[in-house]
Amino acid sequence: MILLNGGNSSSLKNIVRWFSEPWNNFDWSYFNEDEESLDSAITAVGIILPEKIYNYSLEMNNSELTPDEIVLAVNLKQYKLA
Repeated sequence: MILLNGGNSSSLKNIVRWFSEPWNNFDWSYFNEDEESLDSAITAVGIILPEKIYNYSLEMNNSELTPDEIVLAVNLKQYKLA
């Protein structure tokens, strides 16, 4: 398991929108708090990825990755480990 800091509520909502796009073929989910406690705030987003995507580097041979997987890998690099 790898945990990344997804940022504030707005950032997490953007991740949910991004993972909801039709190009994303990976299993993912999100968790939101109940309405009474935190007004249904999204507090976690998760996705199951093959190691080749998470370990992506611009210096490596990317022939194993599709263009959509490269975009996903590059965008995930903006988040720091939690």
